[in-house]
Parts: sequence; C-alpha cells; structure tokens
Amino acid sequence: MGANAVLSSPSLAVEAGEEVSCEVKVRNNGTVVDQFSFEVLGDAAAWSTVEPASLSLFPDAEESVQVWFRPPRAADVPAGIVPFAVRVSSQEDPEGSVVEEGTLEVSRFVDAFAELSPRTSRGRRTAWHDLSYTNRGNSAVESMISAADPDKLLAFAVSPRRLATAAGSASFARVRVQAHSLLWRGTPRTIPFQVTVQPDGASPTVLDGSMVQEPMIPGWVPRALAVGLALLMGAAVVWGVVLKPTVENAATQAVAAPLQAADRNIQQLAQAVGTSMPSINNPVTGNPTDTTLPGTGNLGEPVNGRIAVNDSPGNNQPTQDAFDVKDNQALSITDLVLQNPNGDSGRLTVKRGDETILVEALENLRDLDYHFVAPILLQETDLVVEVDCDKAGRPGVQTCEESVAFVGFLAALGQQVQATQPPATNAPQATQTTVGVGAGTPTTGP
Repeated sequence: MGANAVLSSPSLAVEAGEEVSCEVKVRNNGTVVDQFSFEVLGDAAAWSTVEPASLSLFPDAEESVQVWFRPPRAADVPAGIVPFAVRVSSQEDPEGSVVEEGTLEVSRFVDAFAELSPRTSRGRRTAWHDLSYTNRGNSAVESMISAADPDKLLAFAVSPRRLATAAGSASFARVRVQAHSLLWRGTPRTIPFQVTVQPDGASPTVLDGSMVQEPMIPGWVPRALAVGLALLMGAAVVWGVVLKPTVENAATQAVAAPLQAADRNIQQLAQAVGTSMPSINNPVTGNPTDTTLPGTGNLGEPVNGRIAVNDSPGNNQPTQDAFDVKDNQALSITDLVLQNPNGDSGRLTVKRGDETILVEALENLRDLDYHFVAPILLQETDLVVEVDCDKAGRPGVQTCEESVAFVGFLAALGQQVQATQPPATNAPQATQTTVGVGAGTPTTGP
C-alpha cells in the first residue's frame, strides 16, 4: 500500500536569483484515509519549499503539490547541475513512502568588483599600483588585464597579466607605471591612464588611475643653493676683512718669543760643539743635508712575511713558530693580519720575543687586520706566533690551522749615514752621524 508519486518535470533550469517549480502527483494506494507529507532532499533543500506541505487523501484518490526552487544569487550556490529528490511519506504506512528524483540546472552569472590602489601615485620615473579583483559570482572567472594611457607617455608592466579567480574569492595583481622620459625640473605633471580587466564571457571593468611625475631636481634645491652661496660669500668677506688680520697678528705675536728663544739655544749649541749653525731668523741657503734623523728616518728595506702555526686541539700545550730577527737587525712592523680560515676556537698570541703584544680569541675572528701609526719595533728579537687550540672548526679535521701575515721594514743596526754641511766660510769638516733604527740618540765624531 502507501503512496504513488510522479514528478511532472524531472529536469528543470533556473536563473540564480529567480524561481522555478514542478508538480508532484500523489495517489493513495491504501484502503484507509491517509495523510502524506513532503520533503526535498539534496543540496537544493536549503532554497526549496513544497506547497502545500501535506495532503490527506481517500483511498485511490489523487492530488498534486507544487515544489518551488529559489536559488539565491550568491557565490555559495555553484552554477551547474544540482540533483534533488522529493520524498513522499505516508502517515499510515511509513514503509510505503516513496522518493522521486530530478535535476535542477542553475545558470552561471558574473558579479565582479575591481579596485586600483592607489588611484594616484607619485614618482620621478616609476610608480606602483595594486589591483584587486573580487569574484562575487557563482563560477570561476579568468580575466585578462591590460593598461594604457591616451597620450602614450607611460609604459606598463602587469604581473600577472591573467587572473584566475574562484567563486567567492579575490585575486591580486601589480601594475608598474614608468614614464618614457624624465622631468628634470619644473612643476610636477599628472598623467592619466586606464587599467582594463576583461573577464571571459562578461563585460570588461575599466579603472581610472593617474601618475604624478615629479621633477628630478626639486624646486627647493636652486633656492637652497642660492642661499648657501650667499652665506658662503658673506663668510668669506667676514674672514678676509675682520678675522684673518686678527688671527695672523695674534699668531705672529704668539710665536715670536719662542722662536727667539729657540734661536738662542741653537747658537749656544753650535758654540759648544765648535761649528756654525744657521739662525732661525737668518737661515743659511744651499743644499739641504742628507742626514737621517733618529726615529723618523731610514727604517730599512720593505719586508713582508707569513707565520703559519698548526696545533692539535686539547693537547694542553701551545704550539708556536717565529720570524727570525737576526743579531744586529731591527724589524719595524706596520701591519698585521690574523687569519683563522676554518673557524677554529682557542687563543692566538703575537709576541715580541717573550713579551706579549696581542692576544685574540680564535672564535672572534676569521680575518683581523691591524695597521699601526707608529711601527712596532723588534731589535734583535724574534716575532713569535703562539696558538693554543681548543677545537677545530672544520668537521673531520684534527688540526687547528692559523697564520699571521705581517708587513714592515728590516734594517741593520748602526747604519752609517754621511751628512754633508752646506758650504760656508771657515766651515768645519763634515761630521759623520751613526743612526739606530727607531728612536735613538745621534752620536758625533770628528
């Protein structure tokens, strides 16, 4: 027993946001009066109704109900075929309920929104805009993006040029705007342009934008240069007219007395050694002497070298090597470079014989260079490099490998330099001066 149901239209089509209906004929196959209720099944159930919702039928009686489908115009209702079913339930004979199936085709619609941010950009040559495209339709949309300006003053680069946007989502692109020519000076100019978003199978969206091209030399620069030049010329006038004569007079008065005292000391020294000396106020003209002064003169021949030391980690015994400075030699070091290429850890010490000059932790350096204004002097004393390794920095290596490179001058102690006095009346014989490398005191002899 139970019911018998038939759909008048098992296949339906509807526009999103519109409505469509079909008829369901129900027959009571039972022997008693029965009440029948109706329920729509499937994805379409959320936006469907049955009118009336129930029927009471005598045995062998037949009547119809209307099933209405109203899909909303929204992205969450996808376009395409949506299957559905109508279940007819018998109150008297639940097991005699029936289900009739059908399909509903929801049409595709396009509803999109595009925005350009910022609408107006600024730059001397190049500017950037962001494009957002929101798909509020019920199907995926692919769009082509292009840009142009009516005066052909700009070049455009769009990335990406084609957007694929799913239903209910947004996608983004960047638009680079570049002026063909530079604006060196003057008033900024505004260049309008348009960005077009062309979705497949739908009308295009046109967005207006503009670029304000600024001059390469801002307007305030010439004014600032003019003000700066005027101030500089004013300062030069004040210096030349007021300050310079005052400073020169004060300087002359300040050094006059010390110069006179120094001149007297020089003349007294000349009388003590039995020779003539030029006066500060009345210098002797002629060829200058070719004498090397102690501490500031001849440092010797240039020399550079490298001391490499290999030490095994954890042996609790530092390893050292040295550059041999022989007897009667002096080494003046102007530059040192400490090298730890493998990133070992431990300690590196640079010594002047037994005297420590530098101590560095190996983990704090890879290449560390020192440059000395006053050279480090080693007289008859070796340059020693000592390494105490804790851990090798390179996996699989059992030895710490460090080195110290140096640059300087190597000279012989007691180097003789002949000094020639300028010619003068009744001048004594030339003296011979012995100069030591580095700071020292000259000695004279006949």
